[in-house]
Amino acid sequence: MNNLKDQKKIQFQKEFLGSYEQAAQYLKDNHYIRSGYRVNYNSYKKSLQSCFHCQSNEFSNIWSHVIGVIIVIIMIFFLYNYHQKEAYVNHVQQQIQLLPKNYKNLVKELYNKFYQENKQLYFLKTIIIQLNNIFSFYIQYQLYQNILNNVQELQNTHLQILDQFQIYKQKQQNKQEIQTKVNMQQFQKLIIIIIISFFYQKKKENIIKLKKQNQQVSVFPILLFLISSMICLSGSILFHTFNCISKKHCDFLLRIDYGGICIIIGGGSYPCIYYGFFCEQNLMHFYSYFNLILCFSVFIVSLFDFLHQEKYRNFKGLLYGSLGTVTSVPLIHLIIKSIYANNQINDYLFLEKSVPYYFGTAIFLIIGLCTYLARCPERFKPGKFDQVCNSHNLWHICVIIGVVFCYFAGIENYFQRVQTQCFI
Repeated sequence: MNNLKDQKKIQFQKEFLGSYEQAAQYLKDNHYIRSGYRVNYNSYKKSLQSCFHCQSNEFSNIWSHVIGVIIVIIMIFFLYNYHQKEAYVNHVQQQIQLLPKNYKNLVKELYNKFYQENKQLYFLKTIIIQLNNIFSFYIQYQLYQNILNNVQELQNTHLQILDQFQIYKQKQQNKQEIQTKVNMQQFQKLIIIIIISFFYQKKKENIIKLKKQNQQVSVFPILLFLISSMICLSGSILFHTFNCISKKHCDFLLRIDYGGICIIIGGGSYPCIYYGFFCEQNLMHFYSYFNLILCFSVFIVSLFDFLHQEKYRNFKGLLYGSLGTVTSVPLIHLIIKSIYANNQINDYLFLEKSVPYYFGTAIFLIIGLCTYLARCPERFKPGKFDQVCNSHNLWHICVIIGVVFCYFAGIENYFQRVQTQCFI
């Protein structure tokens, strides 16, 4: 008799997939999901085995984020083995195309401007020297003739000598003025050459500084975002896999799940801040710490039990939606700055290629969040979407798509920052 009772007790405690009414109270999160609840999966082994039970209502939630983790790992591989090298090659090609052309034009300009003019100055100087010699000989000859032929007319000759001397003196002054003018022109050209050489050397030093600075543009912000994505997705996997063990496990893992959301929001905003304000370190640090404090504050709030009650469900969704919106303020700042910059020369981040990806991220996350809060489509046909395509599944899919879009936005920002040097 006792053996029969023990067998019935063991049979009663055997794990099975039950209905909403048979599920533990702490697992009843969505009353539109009518079946597939894990009952008596009270160990880690049983919970892990349930990952392969396709009739479980957690099956799609678990594997959607497992696939998401695999996608993130692939993106990390591409980040270091393709995108980083591609950005470096593009930057080198750009420098090869621009710098030699500039050097060639500069040399040609200096040659045409100074060498040709110096040739003319040298020719003019030679003519002046020859004229001076001829003029000197002519004066001496005239004086000699006047002395021989007009000794008797000494007074008249004296006056003539004075007149000729005045002419000679005037000619000498004219010659001196011409020589001074030539020397001044040469001096001015020399000063111009020195100034140009100075600025050319300065430009060369700036290019070296910019080259060192460009080498400091890191892919670390993108890697940080991908790691934060893995943490978020992994936390979700842990929650959906082991939340059936006990209420204690469920409560603890639920906080890890929502903590992961705070981490991915903070990590997703960092590439935009780093690359966008790379040349404005103060703003970069301000926005980084601002977003960090916001995410940490929301995480602290998520630790309280009241937030996870059914009546605060919409408030919780709006809280995390607001967090994502506020952390996008740096992106809005960059867009406004680019609009007001117009066609002026600046070191702002070129956003034209990355903004569509950011908008794609926002659209999918908003759609996913609204679907999750509205519990759509299962609210229209309860029990029809217990395993797949329910609101939680769709939310997971939207998150993964958002991660992919945000990754490509970060890649575009990285490419543009490598090719956009900061003003020195």
